[in-house]
Amino acid sequence: MKKSGIQLLVGKKKATAVKPVSEPIPARPKSLTIVKSNWNPPKTPAVNEGKVQSRIGISIRRIREELGLTQEMTAERAGLHAIYYGNVERGKNNISIVALAKIARALECTVADLVTGAEI
Repeated sequence: MKKSGIQLLVGKKKATAVKPVSEPIPARPKSLTIVKSNWNPPKTPAVNEGKVQSRIGISIRRIREELGLTQEMTAERAGLHAIYYGNVERGKNNISIVALAKIARALECTVADLVTGAEI
């Protein structure tokens, strides 16, 4: 039995609609053509992470000393552990943006002041 392009196969319990196959599936290509691009991304200069950390630490220390604060006072105001804060000033820790924002708030400056003062 055929109705509007769909065959109905009737089994013992229920009828199931099956779509007719209109075209055969194309065969896979035997080989792939690889297109090579001449575009090369621009090379960025390598960043010395230790140098960046040290410069940010120096900038933080300079601002802290201008305010006459100790490391312990600044760490407490920022809500950071004193040892972690000391390591940040010495460039030993890779500081997160959140910790940098806390330090900036404790030193009453902006994050931009801490980063641009580092002359990275």
